[in-house]
Amino acid sequence: MFDVMNKEEFINRIAKQENMTKVDVAKCVDLVLDNIKAVLKEGISLRLANFAKFEIIDVAEKKGIIGLTGECYTSPAHKKIKVSLTKELKDYFKKK
Repeated sequence: MFDVMNKEEFINRIAKQENMTKVDVAKCVDLVLDNIKAVLKEGISLRLANFAKFEIIDVAEKKGIIGLTGECYTSPAHKKIKVSLTKELKDYFKKK
């Protein structure tokens, strides 16, 4: 299983590497994350070169059956976020 780094640990790591204050790094991280959310909310796809592509996709309404009860249901049409890793990022981990 992989280790998981939380946001605070991530901020601490960058602050140490770049000799910055944790407060300044936290502001930068929050600014980036807030802007990713804002761009997606506007319906704009975002491609961060060598990292990932974030996009909003439309999911059509679909009908299904609950297996245990046999009851029919309808899942309404909605939007969802799709995140695709770039080829460069995938290749980076293939080398390791």
